[in-house]
Amino acid sequence: MDNGFMVSLTIQAFMHAWDAACVGAHSDDDAPTFLVPEGKTFLLSAVSFEGPCSYPIHIQIDGTILAPNETWTLEEDIWIIFQHINGLTINGSGLIDGQGSIWWDCRAQEQCDNAPKALGIQRCTNVQLSNLNFKDSPKMHVVIDNTVGAHVTN
Repeated sequence: MDNGFMVSLTIQAFMHAWDAACVGAHSDDDAPTFLVPEGKTFLLSAVSFEGPCSYPIHIQIDGTILAPNETWTLEEDIWIIFQHINGLTINGSGLIDGQGSIWWDCRAQEQCDNAPKALGIQRCTNVQLSNLNFKDSPKMHVVIDNTVGAHVTN
């Protein structure tokens, strides 16, 4: 199976899980959790997770999210972005691996002008990021912009 096909399948699965968590029916006692399971690796191209959502969202990253090992056209300068969400928690024991060396080489050879940031939080409220593990981000690990009530720990 080629990587392009795997990226396409991963994007579809992630977007399906996002839609279920963001707008699906949940009881007040059963807040939605978007789980990246331990022991699994997901090759994920640039993606935008958009709110508003019906409930606060919990993203639990226990597995590995891996960027493609090639440069791509930057529509946004962020690889994984969350926007317009009230009540976003992202944590876990997994890894967000940006495979940055391909971008670092590209910029060093002056073949590309920019590189993406790994994780972006934009126009959100009540955000908690904790215990996230990043490796080899193309530019920087996290950018938080136009967000109210963001708490970042560990």
